Amino acid sequence: MSGWTTRTLAAPLLTGTPPAAQLAALFLAAHASAHLNGTVPDDLPRACRDRLPGLVTSGFLAHLDGDRYRLDSSMRNMVGRLPHRADPDDFRPRKGPWKAPRPGRTTKAEWAQWKQEAHPTVRQNGEAVERCTLCRLPRAQVAAAFTTTRYTGKAPRHVRDAYDAWKERNPGHGLQAAQVTAVFRTRHGHGPSYG
Repeated sequence: MSGWTTRTLAAPLLTGTPPAAQLAALFLAAHASAHLNGTVPDDLPRACRDRLPGLVTSGFLAHLDGDRYRLDSSMRNMVGRLPHRADPDDFRPRKGPWKAPRPGRTTKAEWAQWKQEAHPTVRQNGEAVERCTLCRLPRAQVAAAFTTTRYTGKAPRHVRDAYDAWKERNPGHGLQAAQVTAVFRTRHGHGPSYG
């Protein structure tokens, strides 16, 4: 989820927008259909609701009419893919989990273009991973990790049960995760995130 949030907030259409507008954009992207249509959620905070006209001005929203909206086409790979009444009649909601297609190979030119358009913080992280002498990951693998969207489905029940049991046996796991993250970042100069 943190990766999706970072990629959504790194969209050029959100550059320089205030925090309330960014939170509104996350709500709207998560509640949009695969055809970019959505209805403003009832639980959208008032401060975010007040920023919706600014999202039209910035181009993040291609259309806003009352509580119905349509995202700009550049946000197609960030939408939550919920069915919406404004979608074409031939669009049937998927059953089962969403599976992202296997990412295609990212060329050097596409990777360079992504770097030019990415939010500076995201670009710096991508370049840190690319240059990491400890990870030594191929450029194509790094590029694919940063330029494609992956769906992370809910883990199977037996995996969640095993994780819950592990958490009970390891009450200090939050501190341990923070320490591992700090040590890794110190050695590598890039991720993982605490999450």
